Amino acid sequence: MGLTLRFENDRPVVIVRGVSLGGIPLPGAWWGDIKNRDLVEESGREGAFWDLFAKGVDDLQVRDGRFVLHLKD
Repeated sequence: MGLTLRFENDRPVVIVRGVSLGGIPLPGAWWGDIKNRDLVEESGREGAFWDLFAKGVDDLQVRDGRFVLHLKD
C-alpha cells in the first residue's frame, strides 16, 4: 500500500496512493475508489474513525524513512 502522510492545519492528512497484492496493482474500484483522496477530510464525520483519529494526533511526520506520530494527551 502506498500512502501520503502529513500534518497540515492542525490535522493529519492520510491519502491512499495505491494498493497492490503480490506486486500487482489492484483497481481503485475494488477498494472503494479512495485512491488519491484525503481519508481524514472526506470520511472524518463527527464521531467516525478518522475524526477520532485526527482528534488524537498532535503531530505526524515522515522523515528519513521513519514515521513519527505524536499523540495528544
